[in-house]
Amino acid sequence: MSDPREQVACNFRIPPELREQLKSAAVSNQRSLNAEIVFRLKEAFKTKRSLKAVAAGAPATEKGSLSAGASADRIEQHIKQTEIKLASIHEQIASVLEMLQAKSQN
Repeated sequence: MSDPREQVACNFRIPPELREQLKSAAVSNQRSLNAEIVFRLKEAFKTKRSLKAVAAGAPATEKGSLSAGASADRIEQHIKQTEIKLASIHEQIASVLEMLQAKSQN
């Protein structure tokens, strides 16, 4: 993480369910809540940059991303890896929702 002196405080409001999801993910990933939020925001921007670069025909610079000249096999492999990641995220979300539903019934 960056030098704490180079960071700024940012107060914002989020729905309680989202906070619980973030807390759960933070615990699973062995990060603080703050570190989890920062990680997810950085990843979102990386993904957006990579997609824009590929769409524009320029090579993407992020590790594990695709360049404009990527082979069909590389693209297919990237899609499969992305689908696996998405499936994992969906499972985590479903798990959190089940947990929240169970708590609300108690």
